[in-house]
Amino acid sequence: MASVVSKFIDICTEYKYVPLSFILGVVFLVSYCLNILPGYSGWIFTIFLILLISFAFNLCHILYRQHKIDKYMKSLASDNNYFNILCKLHKADGSPVDFDNRNIYISTLQNAGMIELKSYLPVEFHKGFDSVGHEYSGYTISYLGEKYLKQELLNRKR
Repeated sequence: MASVVSKFIDICTEYKYVPLSFILGVVFLVSYCLNILPGYSGWIFTIFLILLISFAFNLCHILYRQHKIDKYMKSLASDNNYFNILCKLHKADGSPVDFDNRNIYISTLQNAGMIELKSYLPVEFHKGFDSVGHEYSGYTISYLGEKYLKQELLNRKR
């Protein structure tokens, strides 16, 4: 019984179960309206309300999180350092461009999903490595990077 309750709590609280909680809510609503299990109608309605509330809460949280991610991506694209990197990659038109792997701007853009690592090997030979040992790799702009770069270009034209 405890594992059933814990699984039900997981379904109500985890975001990956949002579609399942919606489907279960519809099933419980239909079974309540059709009075399929008349002895359990109170329980069925209670479970339906719990699923409905958890679905609404999870949906609001997902939309809020998406808004925060969108705001973060726009702030990255509006920063001049990130903007210049995205412009260089956009001008390369899909060809990999070498950047230092240890560059904080490159790693931030890669973690945000705006650029993609195409090859661990550099596209061209780089001389003048210092004692730190810079490692160059080829990067390309991703769909997200293109999207936010175009939005920022439109904002800068205004």
